[in-house]
Amino acid sequence: MYPRIMLRSMGFCKEGFFGEALAILSKMKDGGCIPNVVTYEIIISALIENNENDMGNRLHREEITRGLL
Repeated sequence: MYPRIMLRSMGFCKEGFFGEALAILSKMKDGGCIPNVVTYEIIISALIENNENDMGNRLHREEITRGLL
């Protein structure tokens, strides 16, 4: 299940559907599936590349808080 979630999240980011990618991230966390550094970096990179800097920075801080960096 986890690889499919990552691939889906990557696809949403690639197409600019950040809300959907963030919803998947939230569902992962709610379902007990802990996102790894790759998941965070895919979403953060896409956000920053599309000038969604505030959200990218928020996720980056979350990634640090979770001890992934």
